[in-house]
This record gives sequence, structure tokens and C-alpha cells, in this order.
Amino acid sequence: MKIEEKLKELEGWSLIDGQLVREFIFDSFLDGINFIEKVSEIAEEQNHHPDIDIRYNKIICRVMSHDIGAITDRDFLLAGKINHIV
Repeated sequence: MKIEEKLKELEGWSLIDGQLVREFIFDSFLDGINFIEKVSEIAEEQNHHPDIDIRYNKIICRVMSHDIGAITDRDFLLAGKINHIV
């Protein structure tokens, strides 16, 4: 299955500059930080870590396989697990 087809199955995610990207908006800074803590637990379990930007209550997650320099099934798996947090 192609990246574009898999992306349709991932609610809220976009393909930007060769990465899976999703923006999350929370009610408060602390809610965003709590979300990041949960993401970090999943990332450690998967041994696959997203790039995360924090802007007060807006969190942007970027996922790609840095070792390969491309999007792989691992990225879609991680993005799907991140979606289950919210």
C-alpha cells in the first residue's frame, strides 16, 4: 500500500516534507505536556521517537524513520498509537 493510501487511514495526519505530521491542540499547557508524556512512553516501547514541537497548548508531532530517511510502516504504527491517546 502506498504512503498516500495509508495516510487516508490516519485521522488528522498529513505528509509534509517527507514526514507524517499532526498538530494537536489542548485546553492548557499542562494538558499538552501530559500528552507528550504519554507519547514518550509509546515511543520508548516502540524504540521509535517522533520529533515534537511545543507551542503553549499546541503540540506538533513529526514522524519518520531517521535511520532510513523515509516513511516506513513503523512510522504509521507510531502515528496510529499516538492517535489513540487523544
